[in-house]
Amino acid sequence: MKNKLLKAIADKHQSKINEAKSIIDFATERASGVGGHNRELFQEVEKELKTIGESEDILSTIQKHF
Repeated sequence: MKNKLLKAIADKHQSKINEAKSIIDFATERASGVGGHNRELFQEVEKELKTIGESEDILSTIQKHF
């Protein structure tokens, strides 16, 4: 049971990483260079980078301890 649960958690967080990377790719490709949009773009990319960092921390913890 423990292995299935940990795998499900790892899969969930790997999926979050993949989704965040896709959002960052899309956001940076559509960047317009307009002042107001740059702030929104910055905030969106920063939010997704935090998601990646948090998910990587969880994946690392699973790999380290289990």
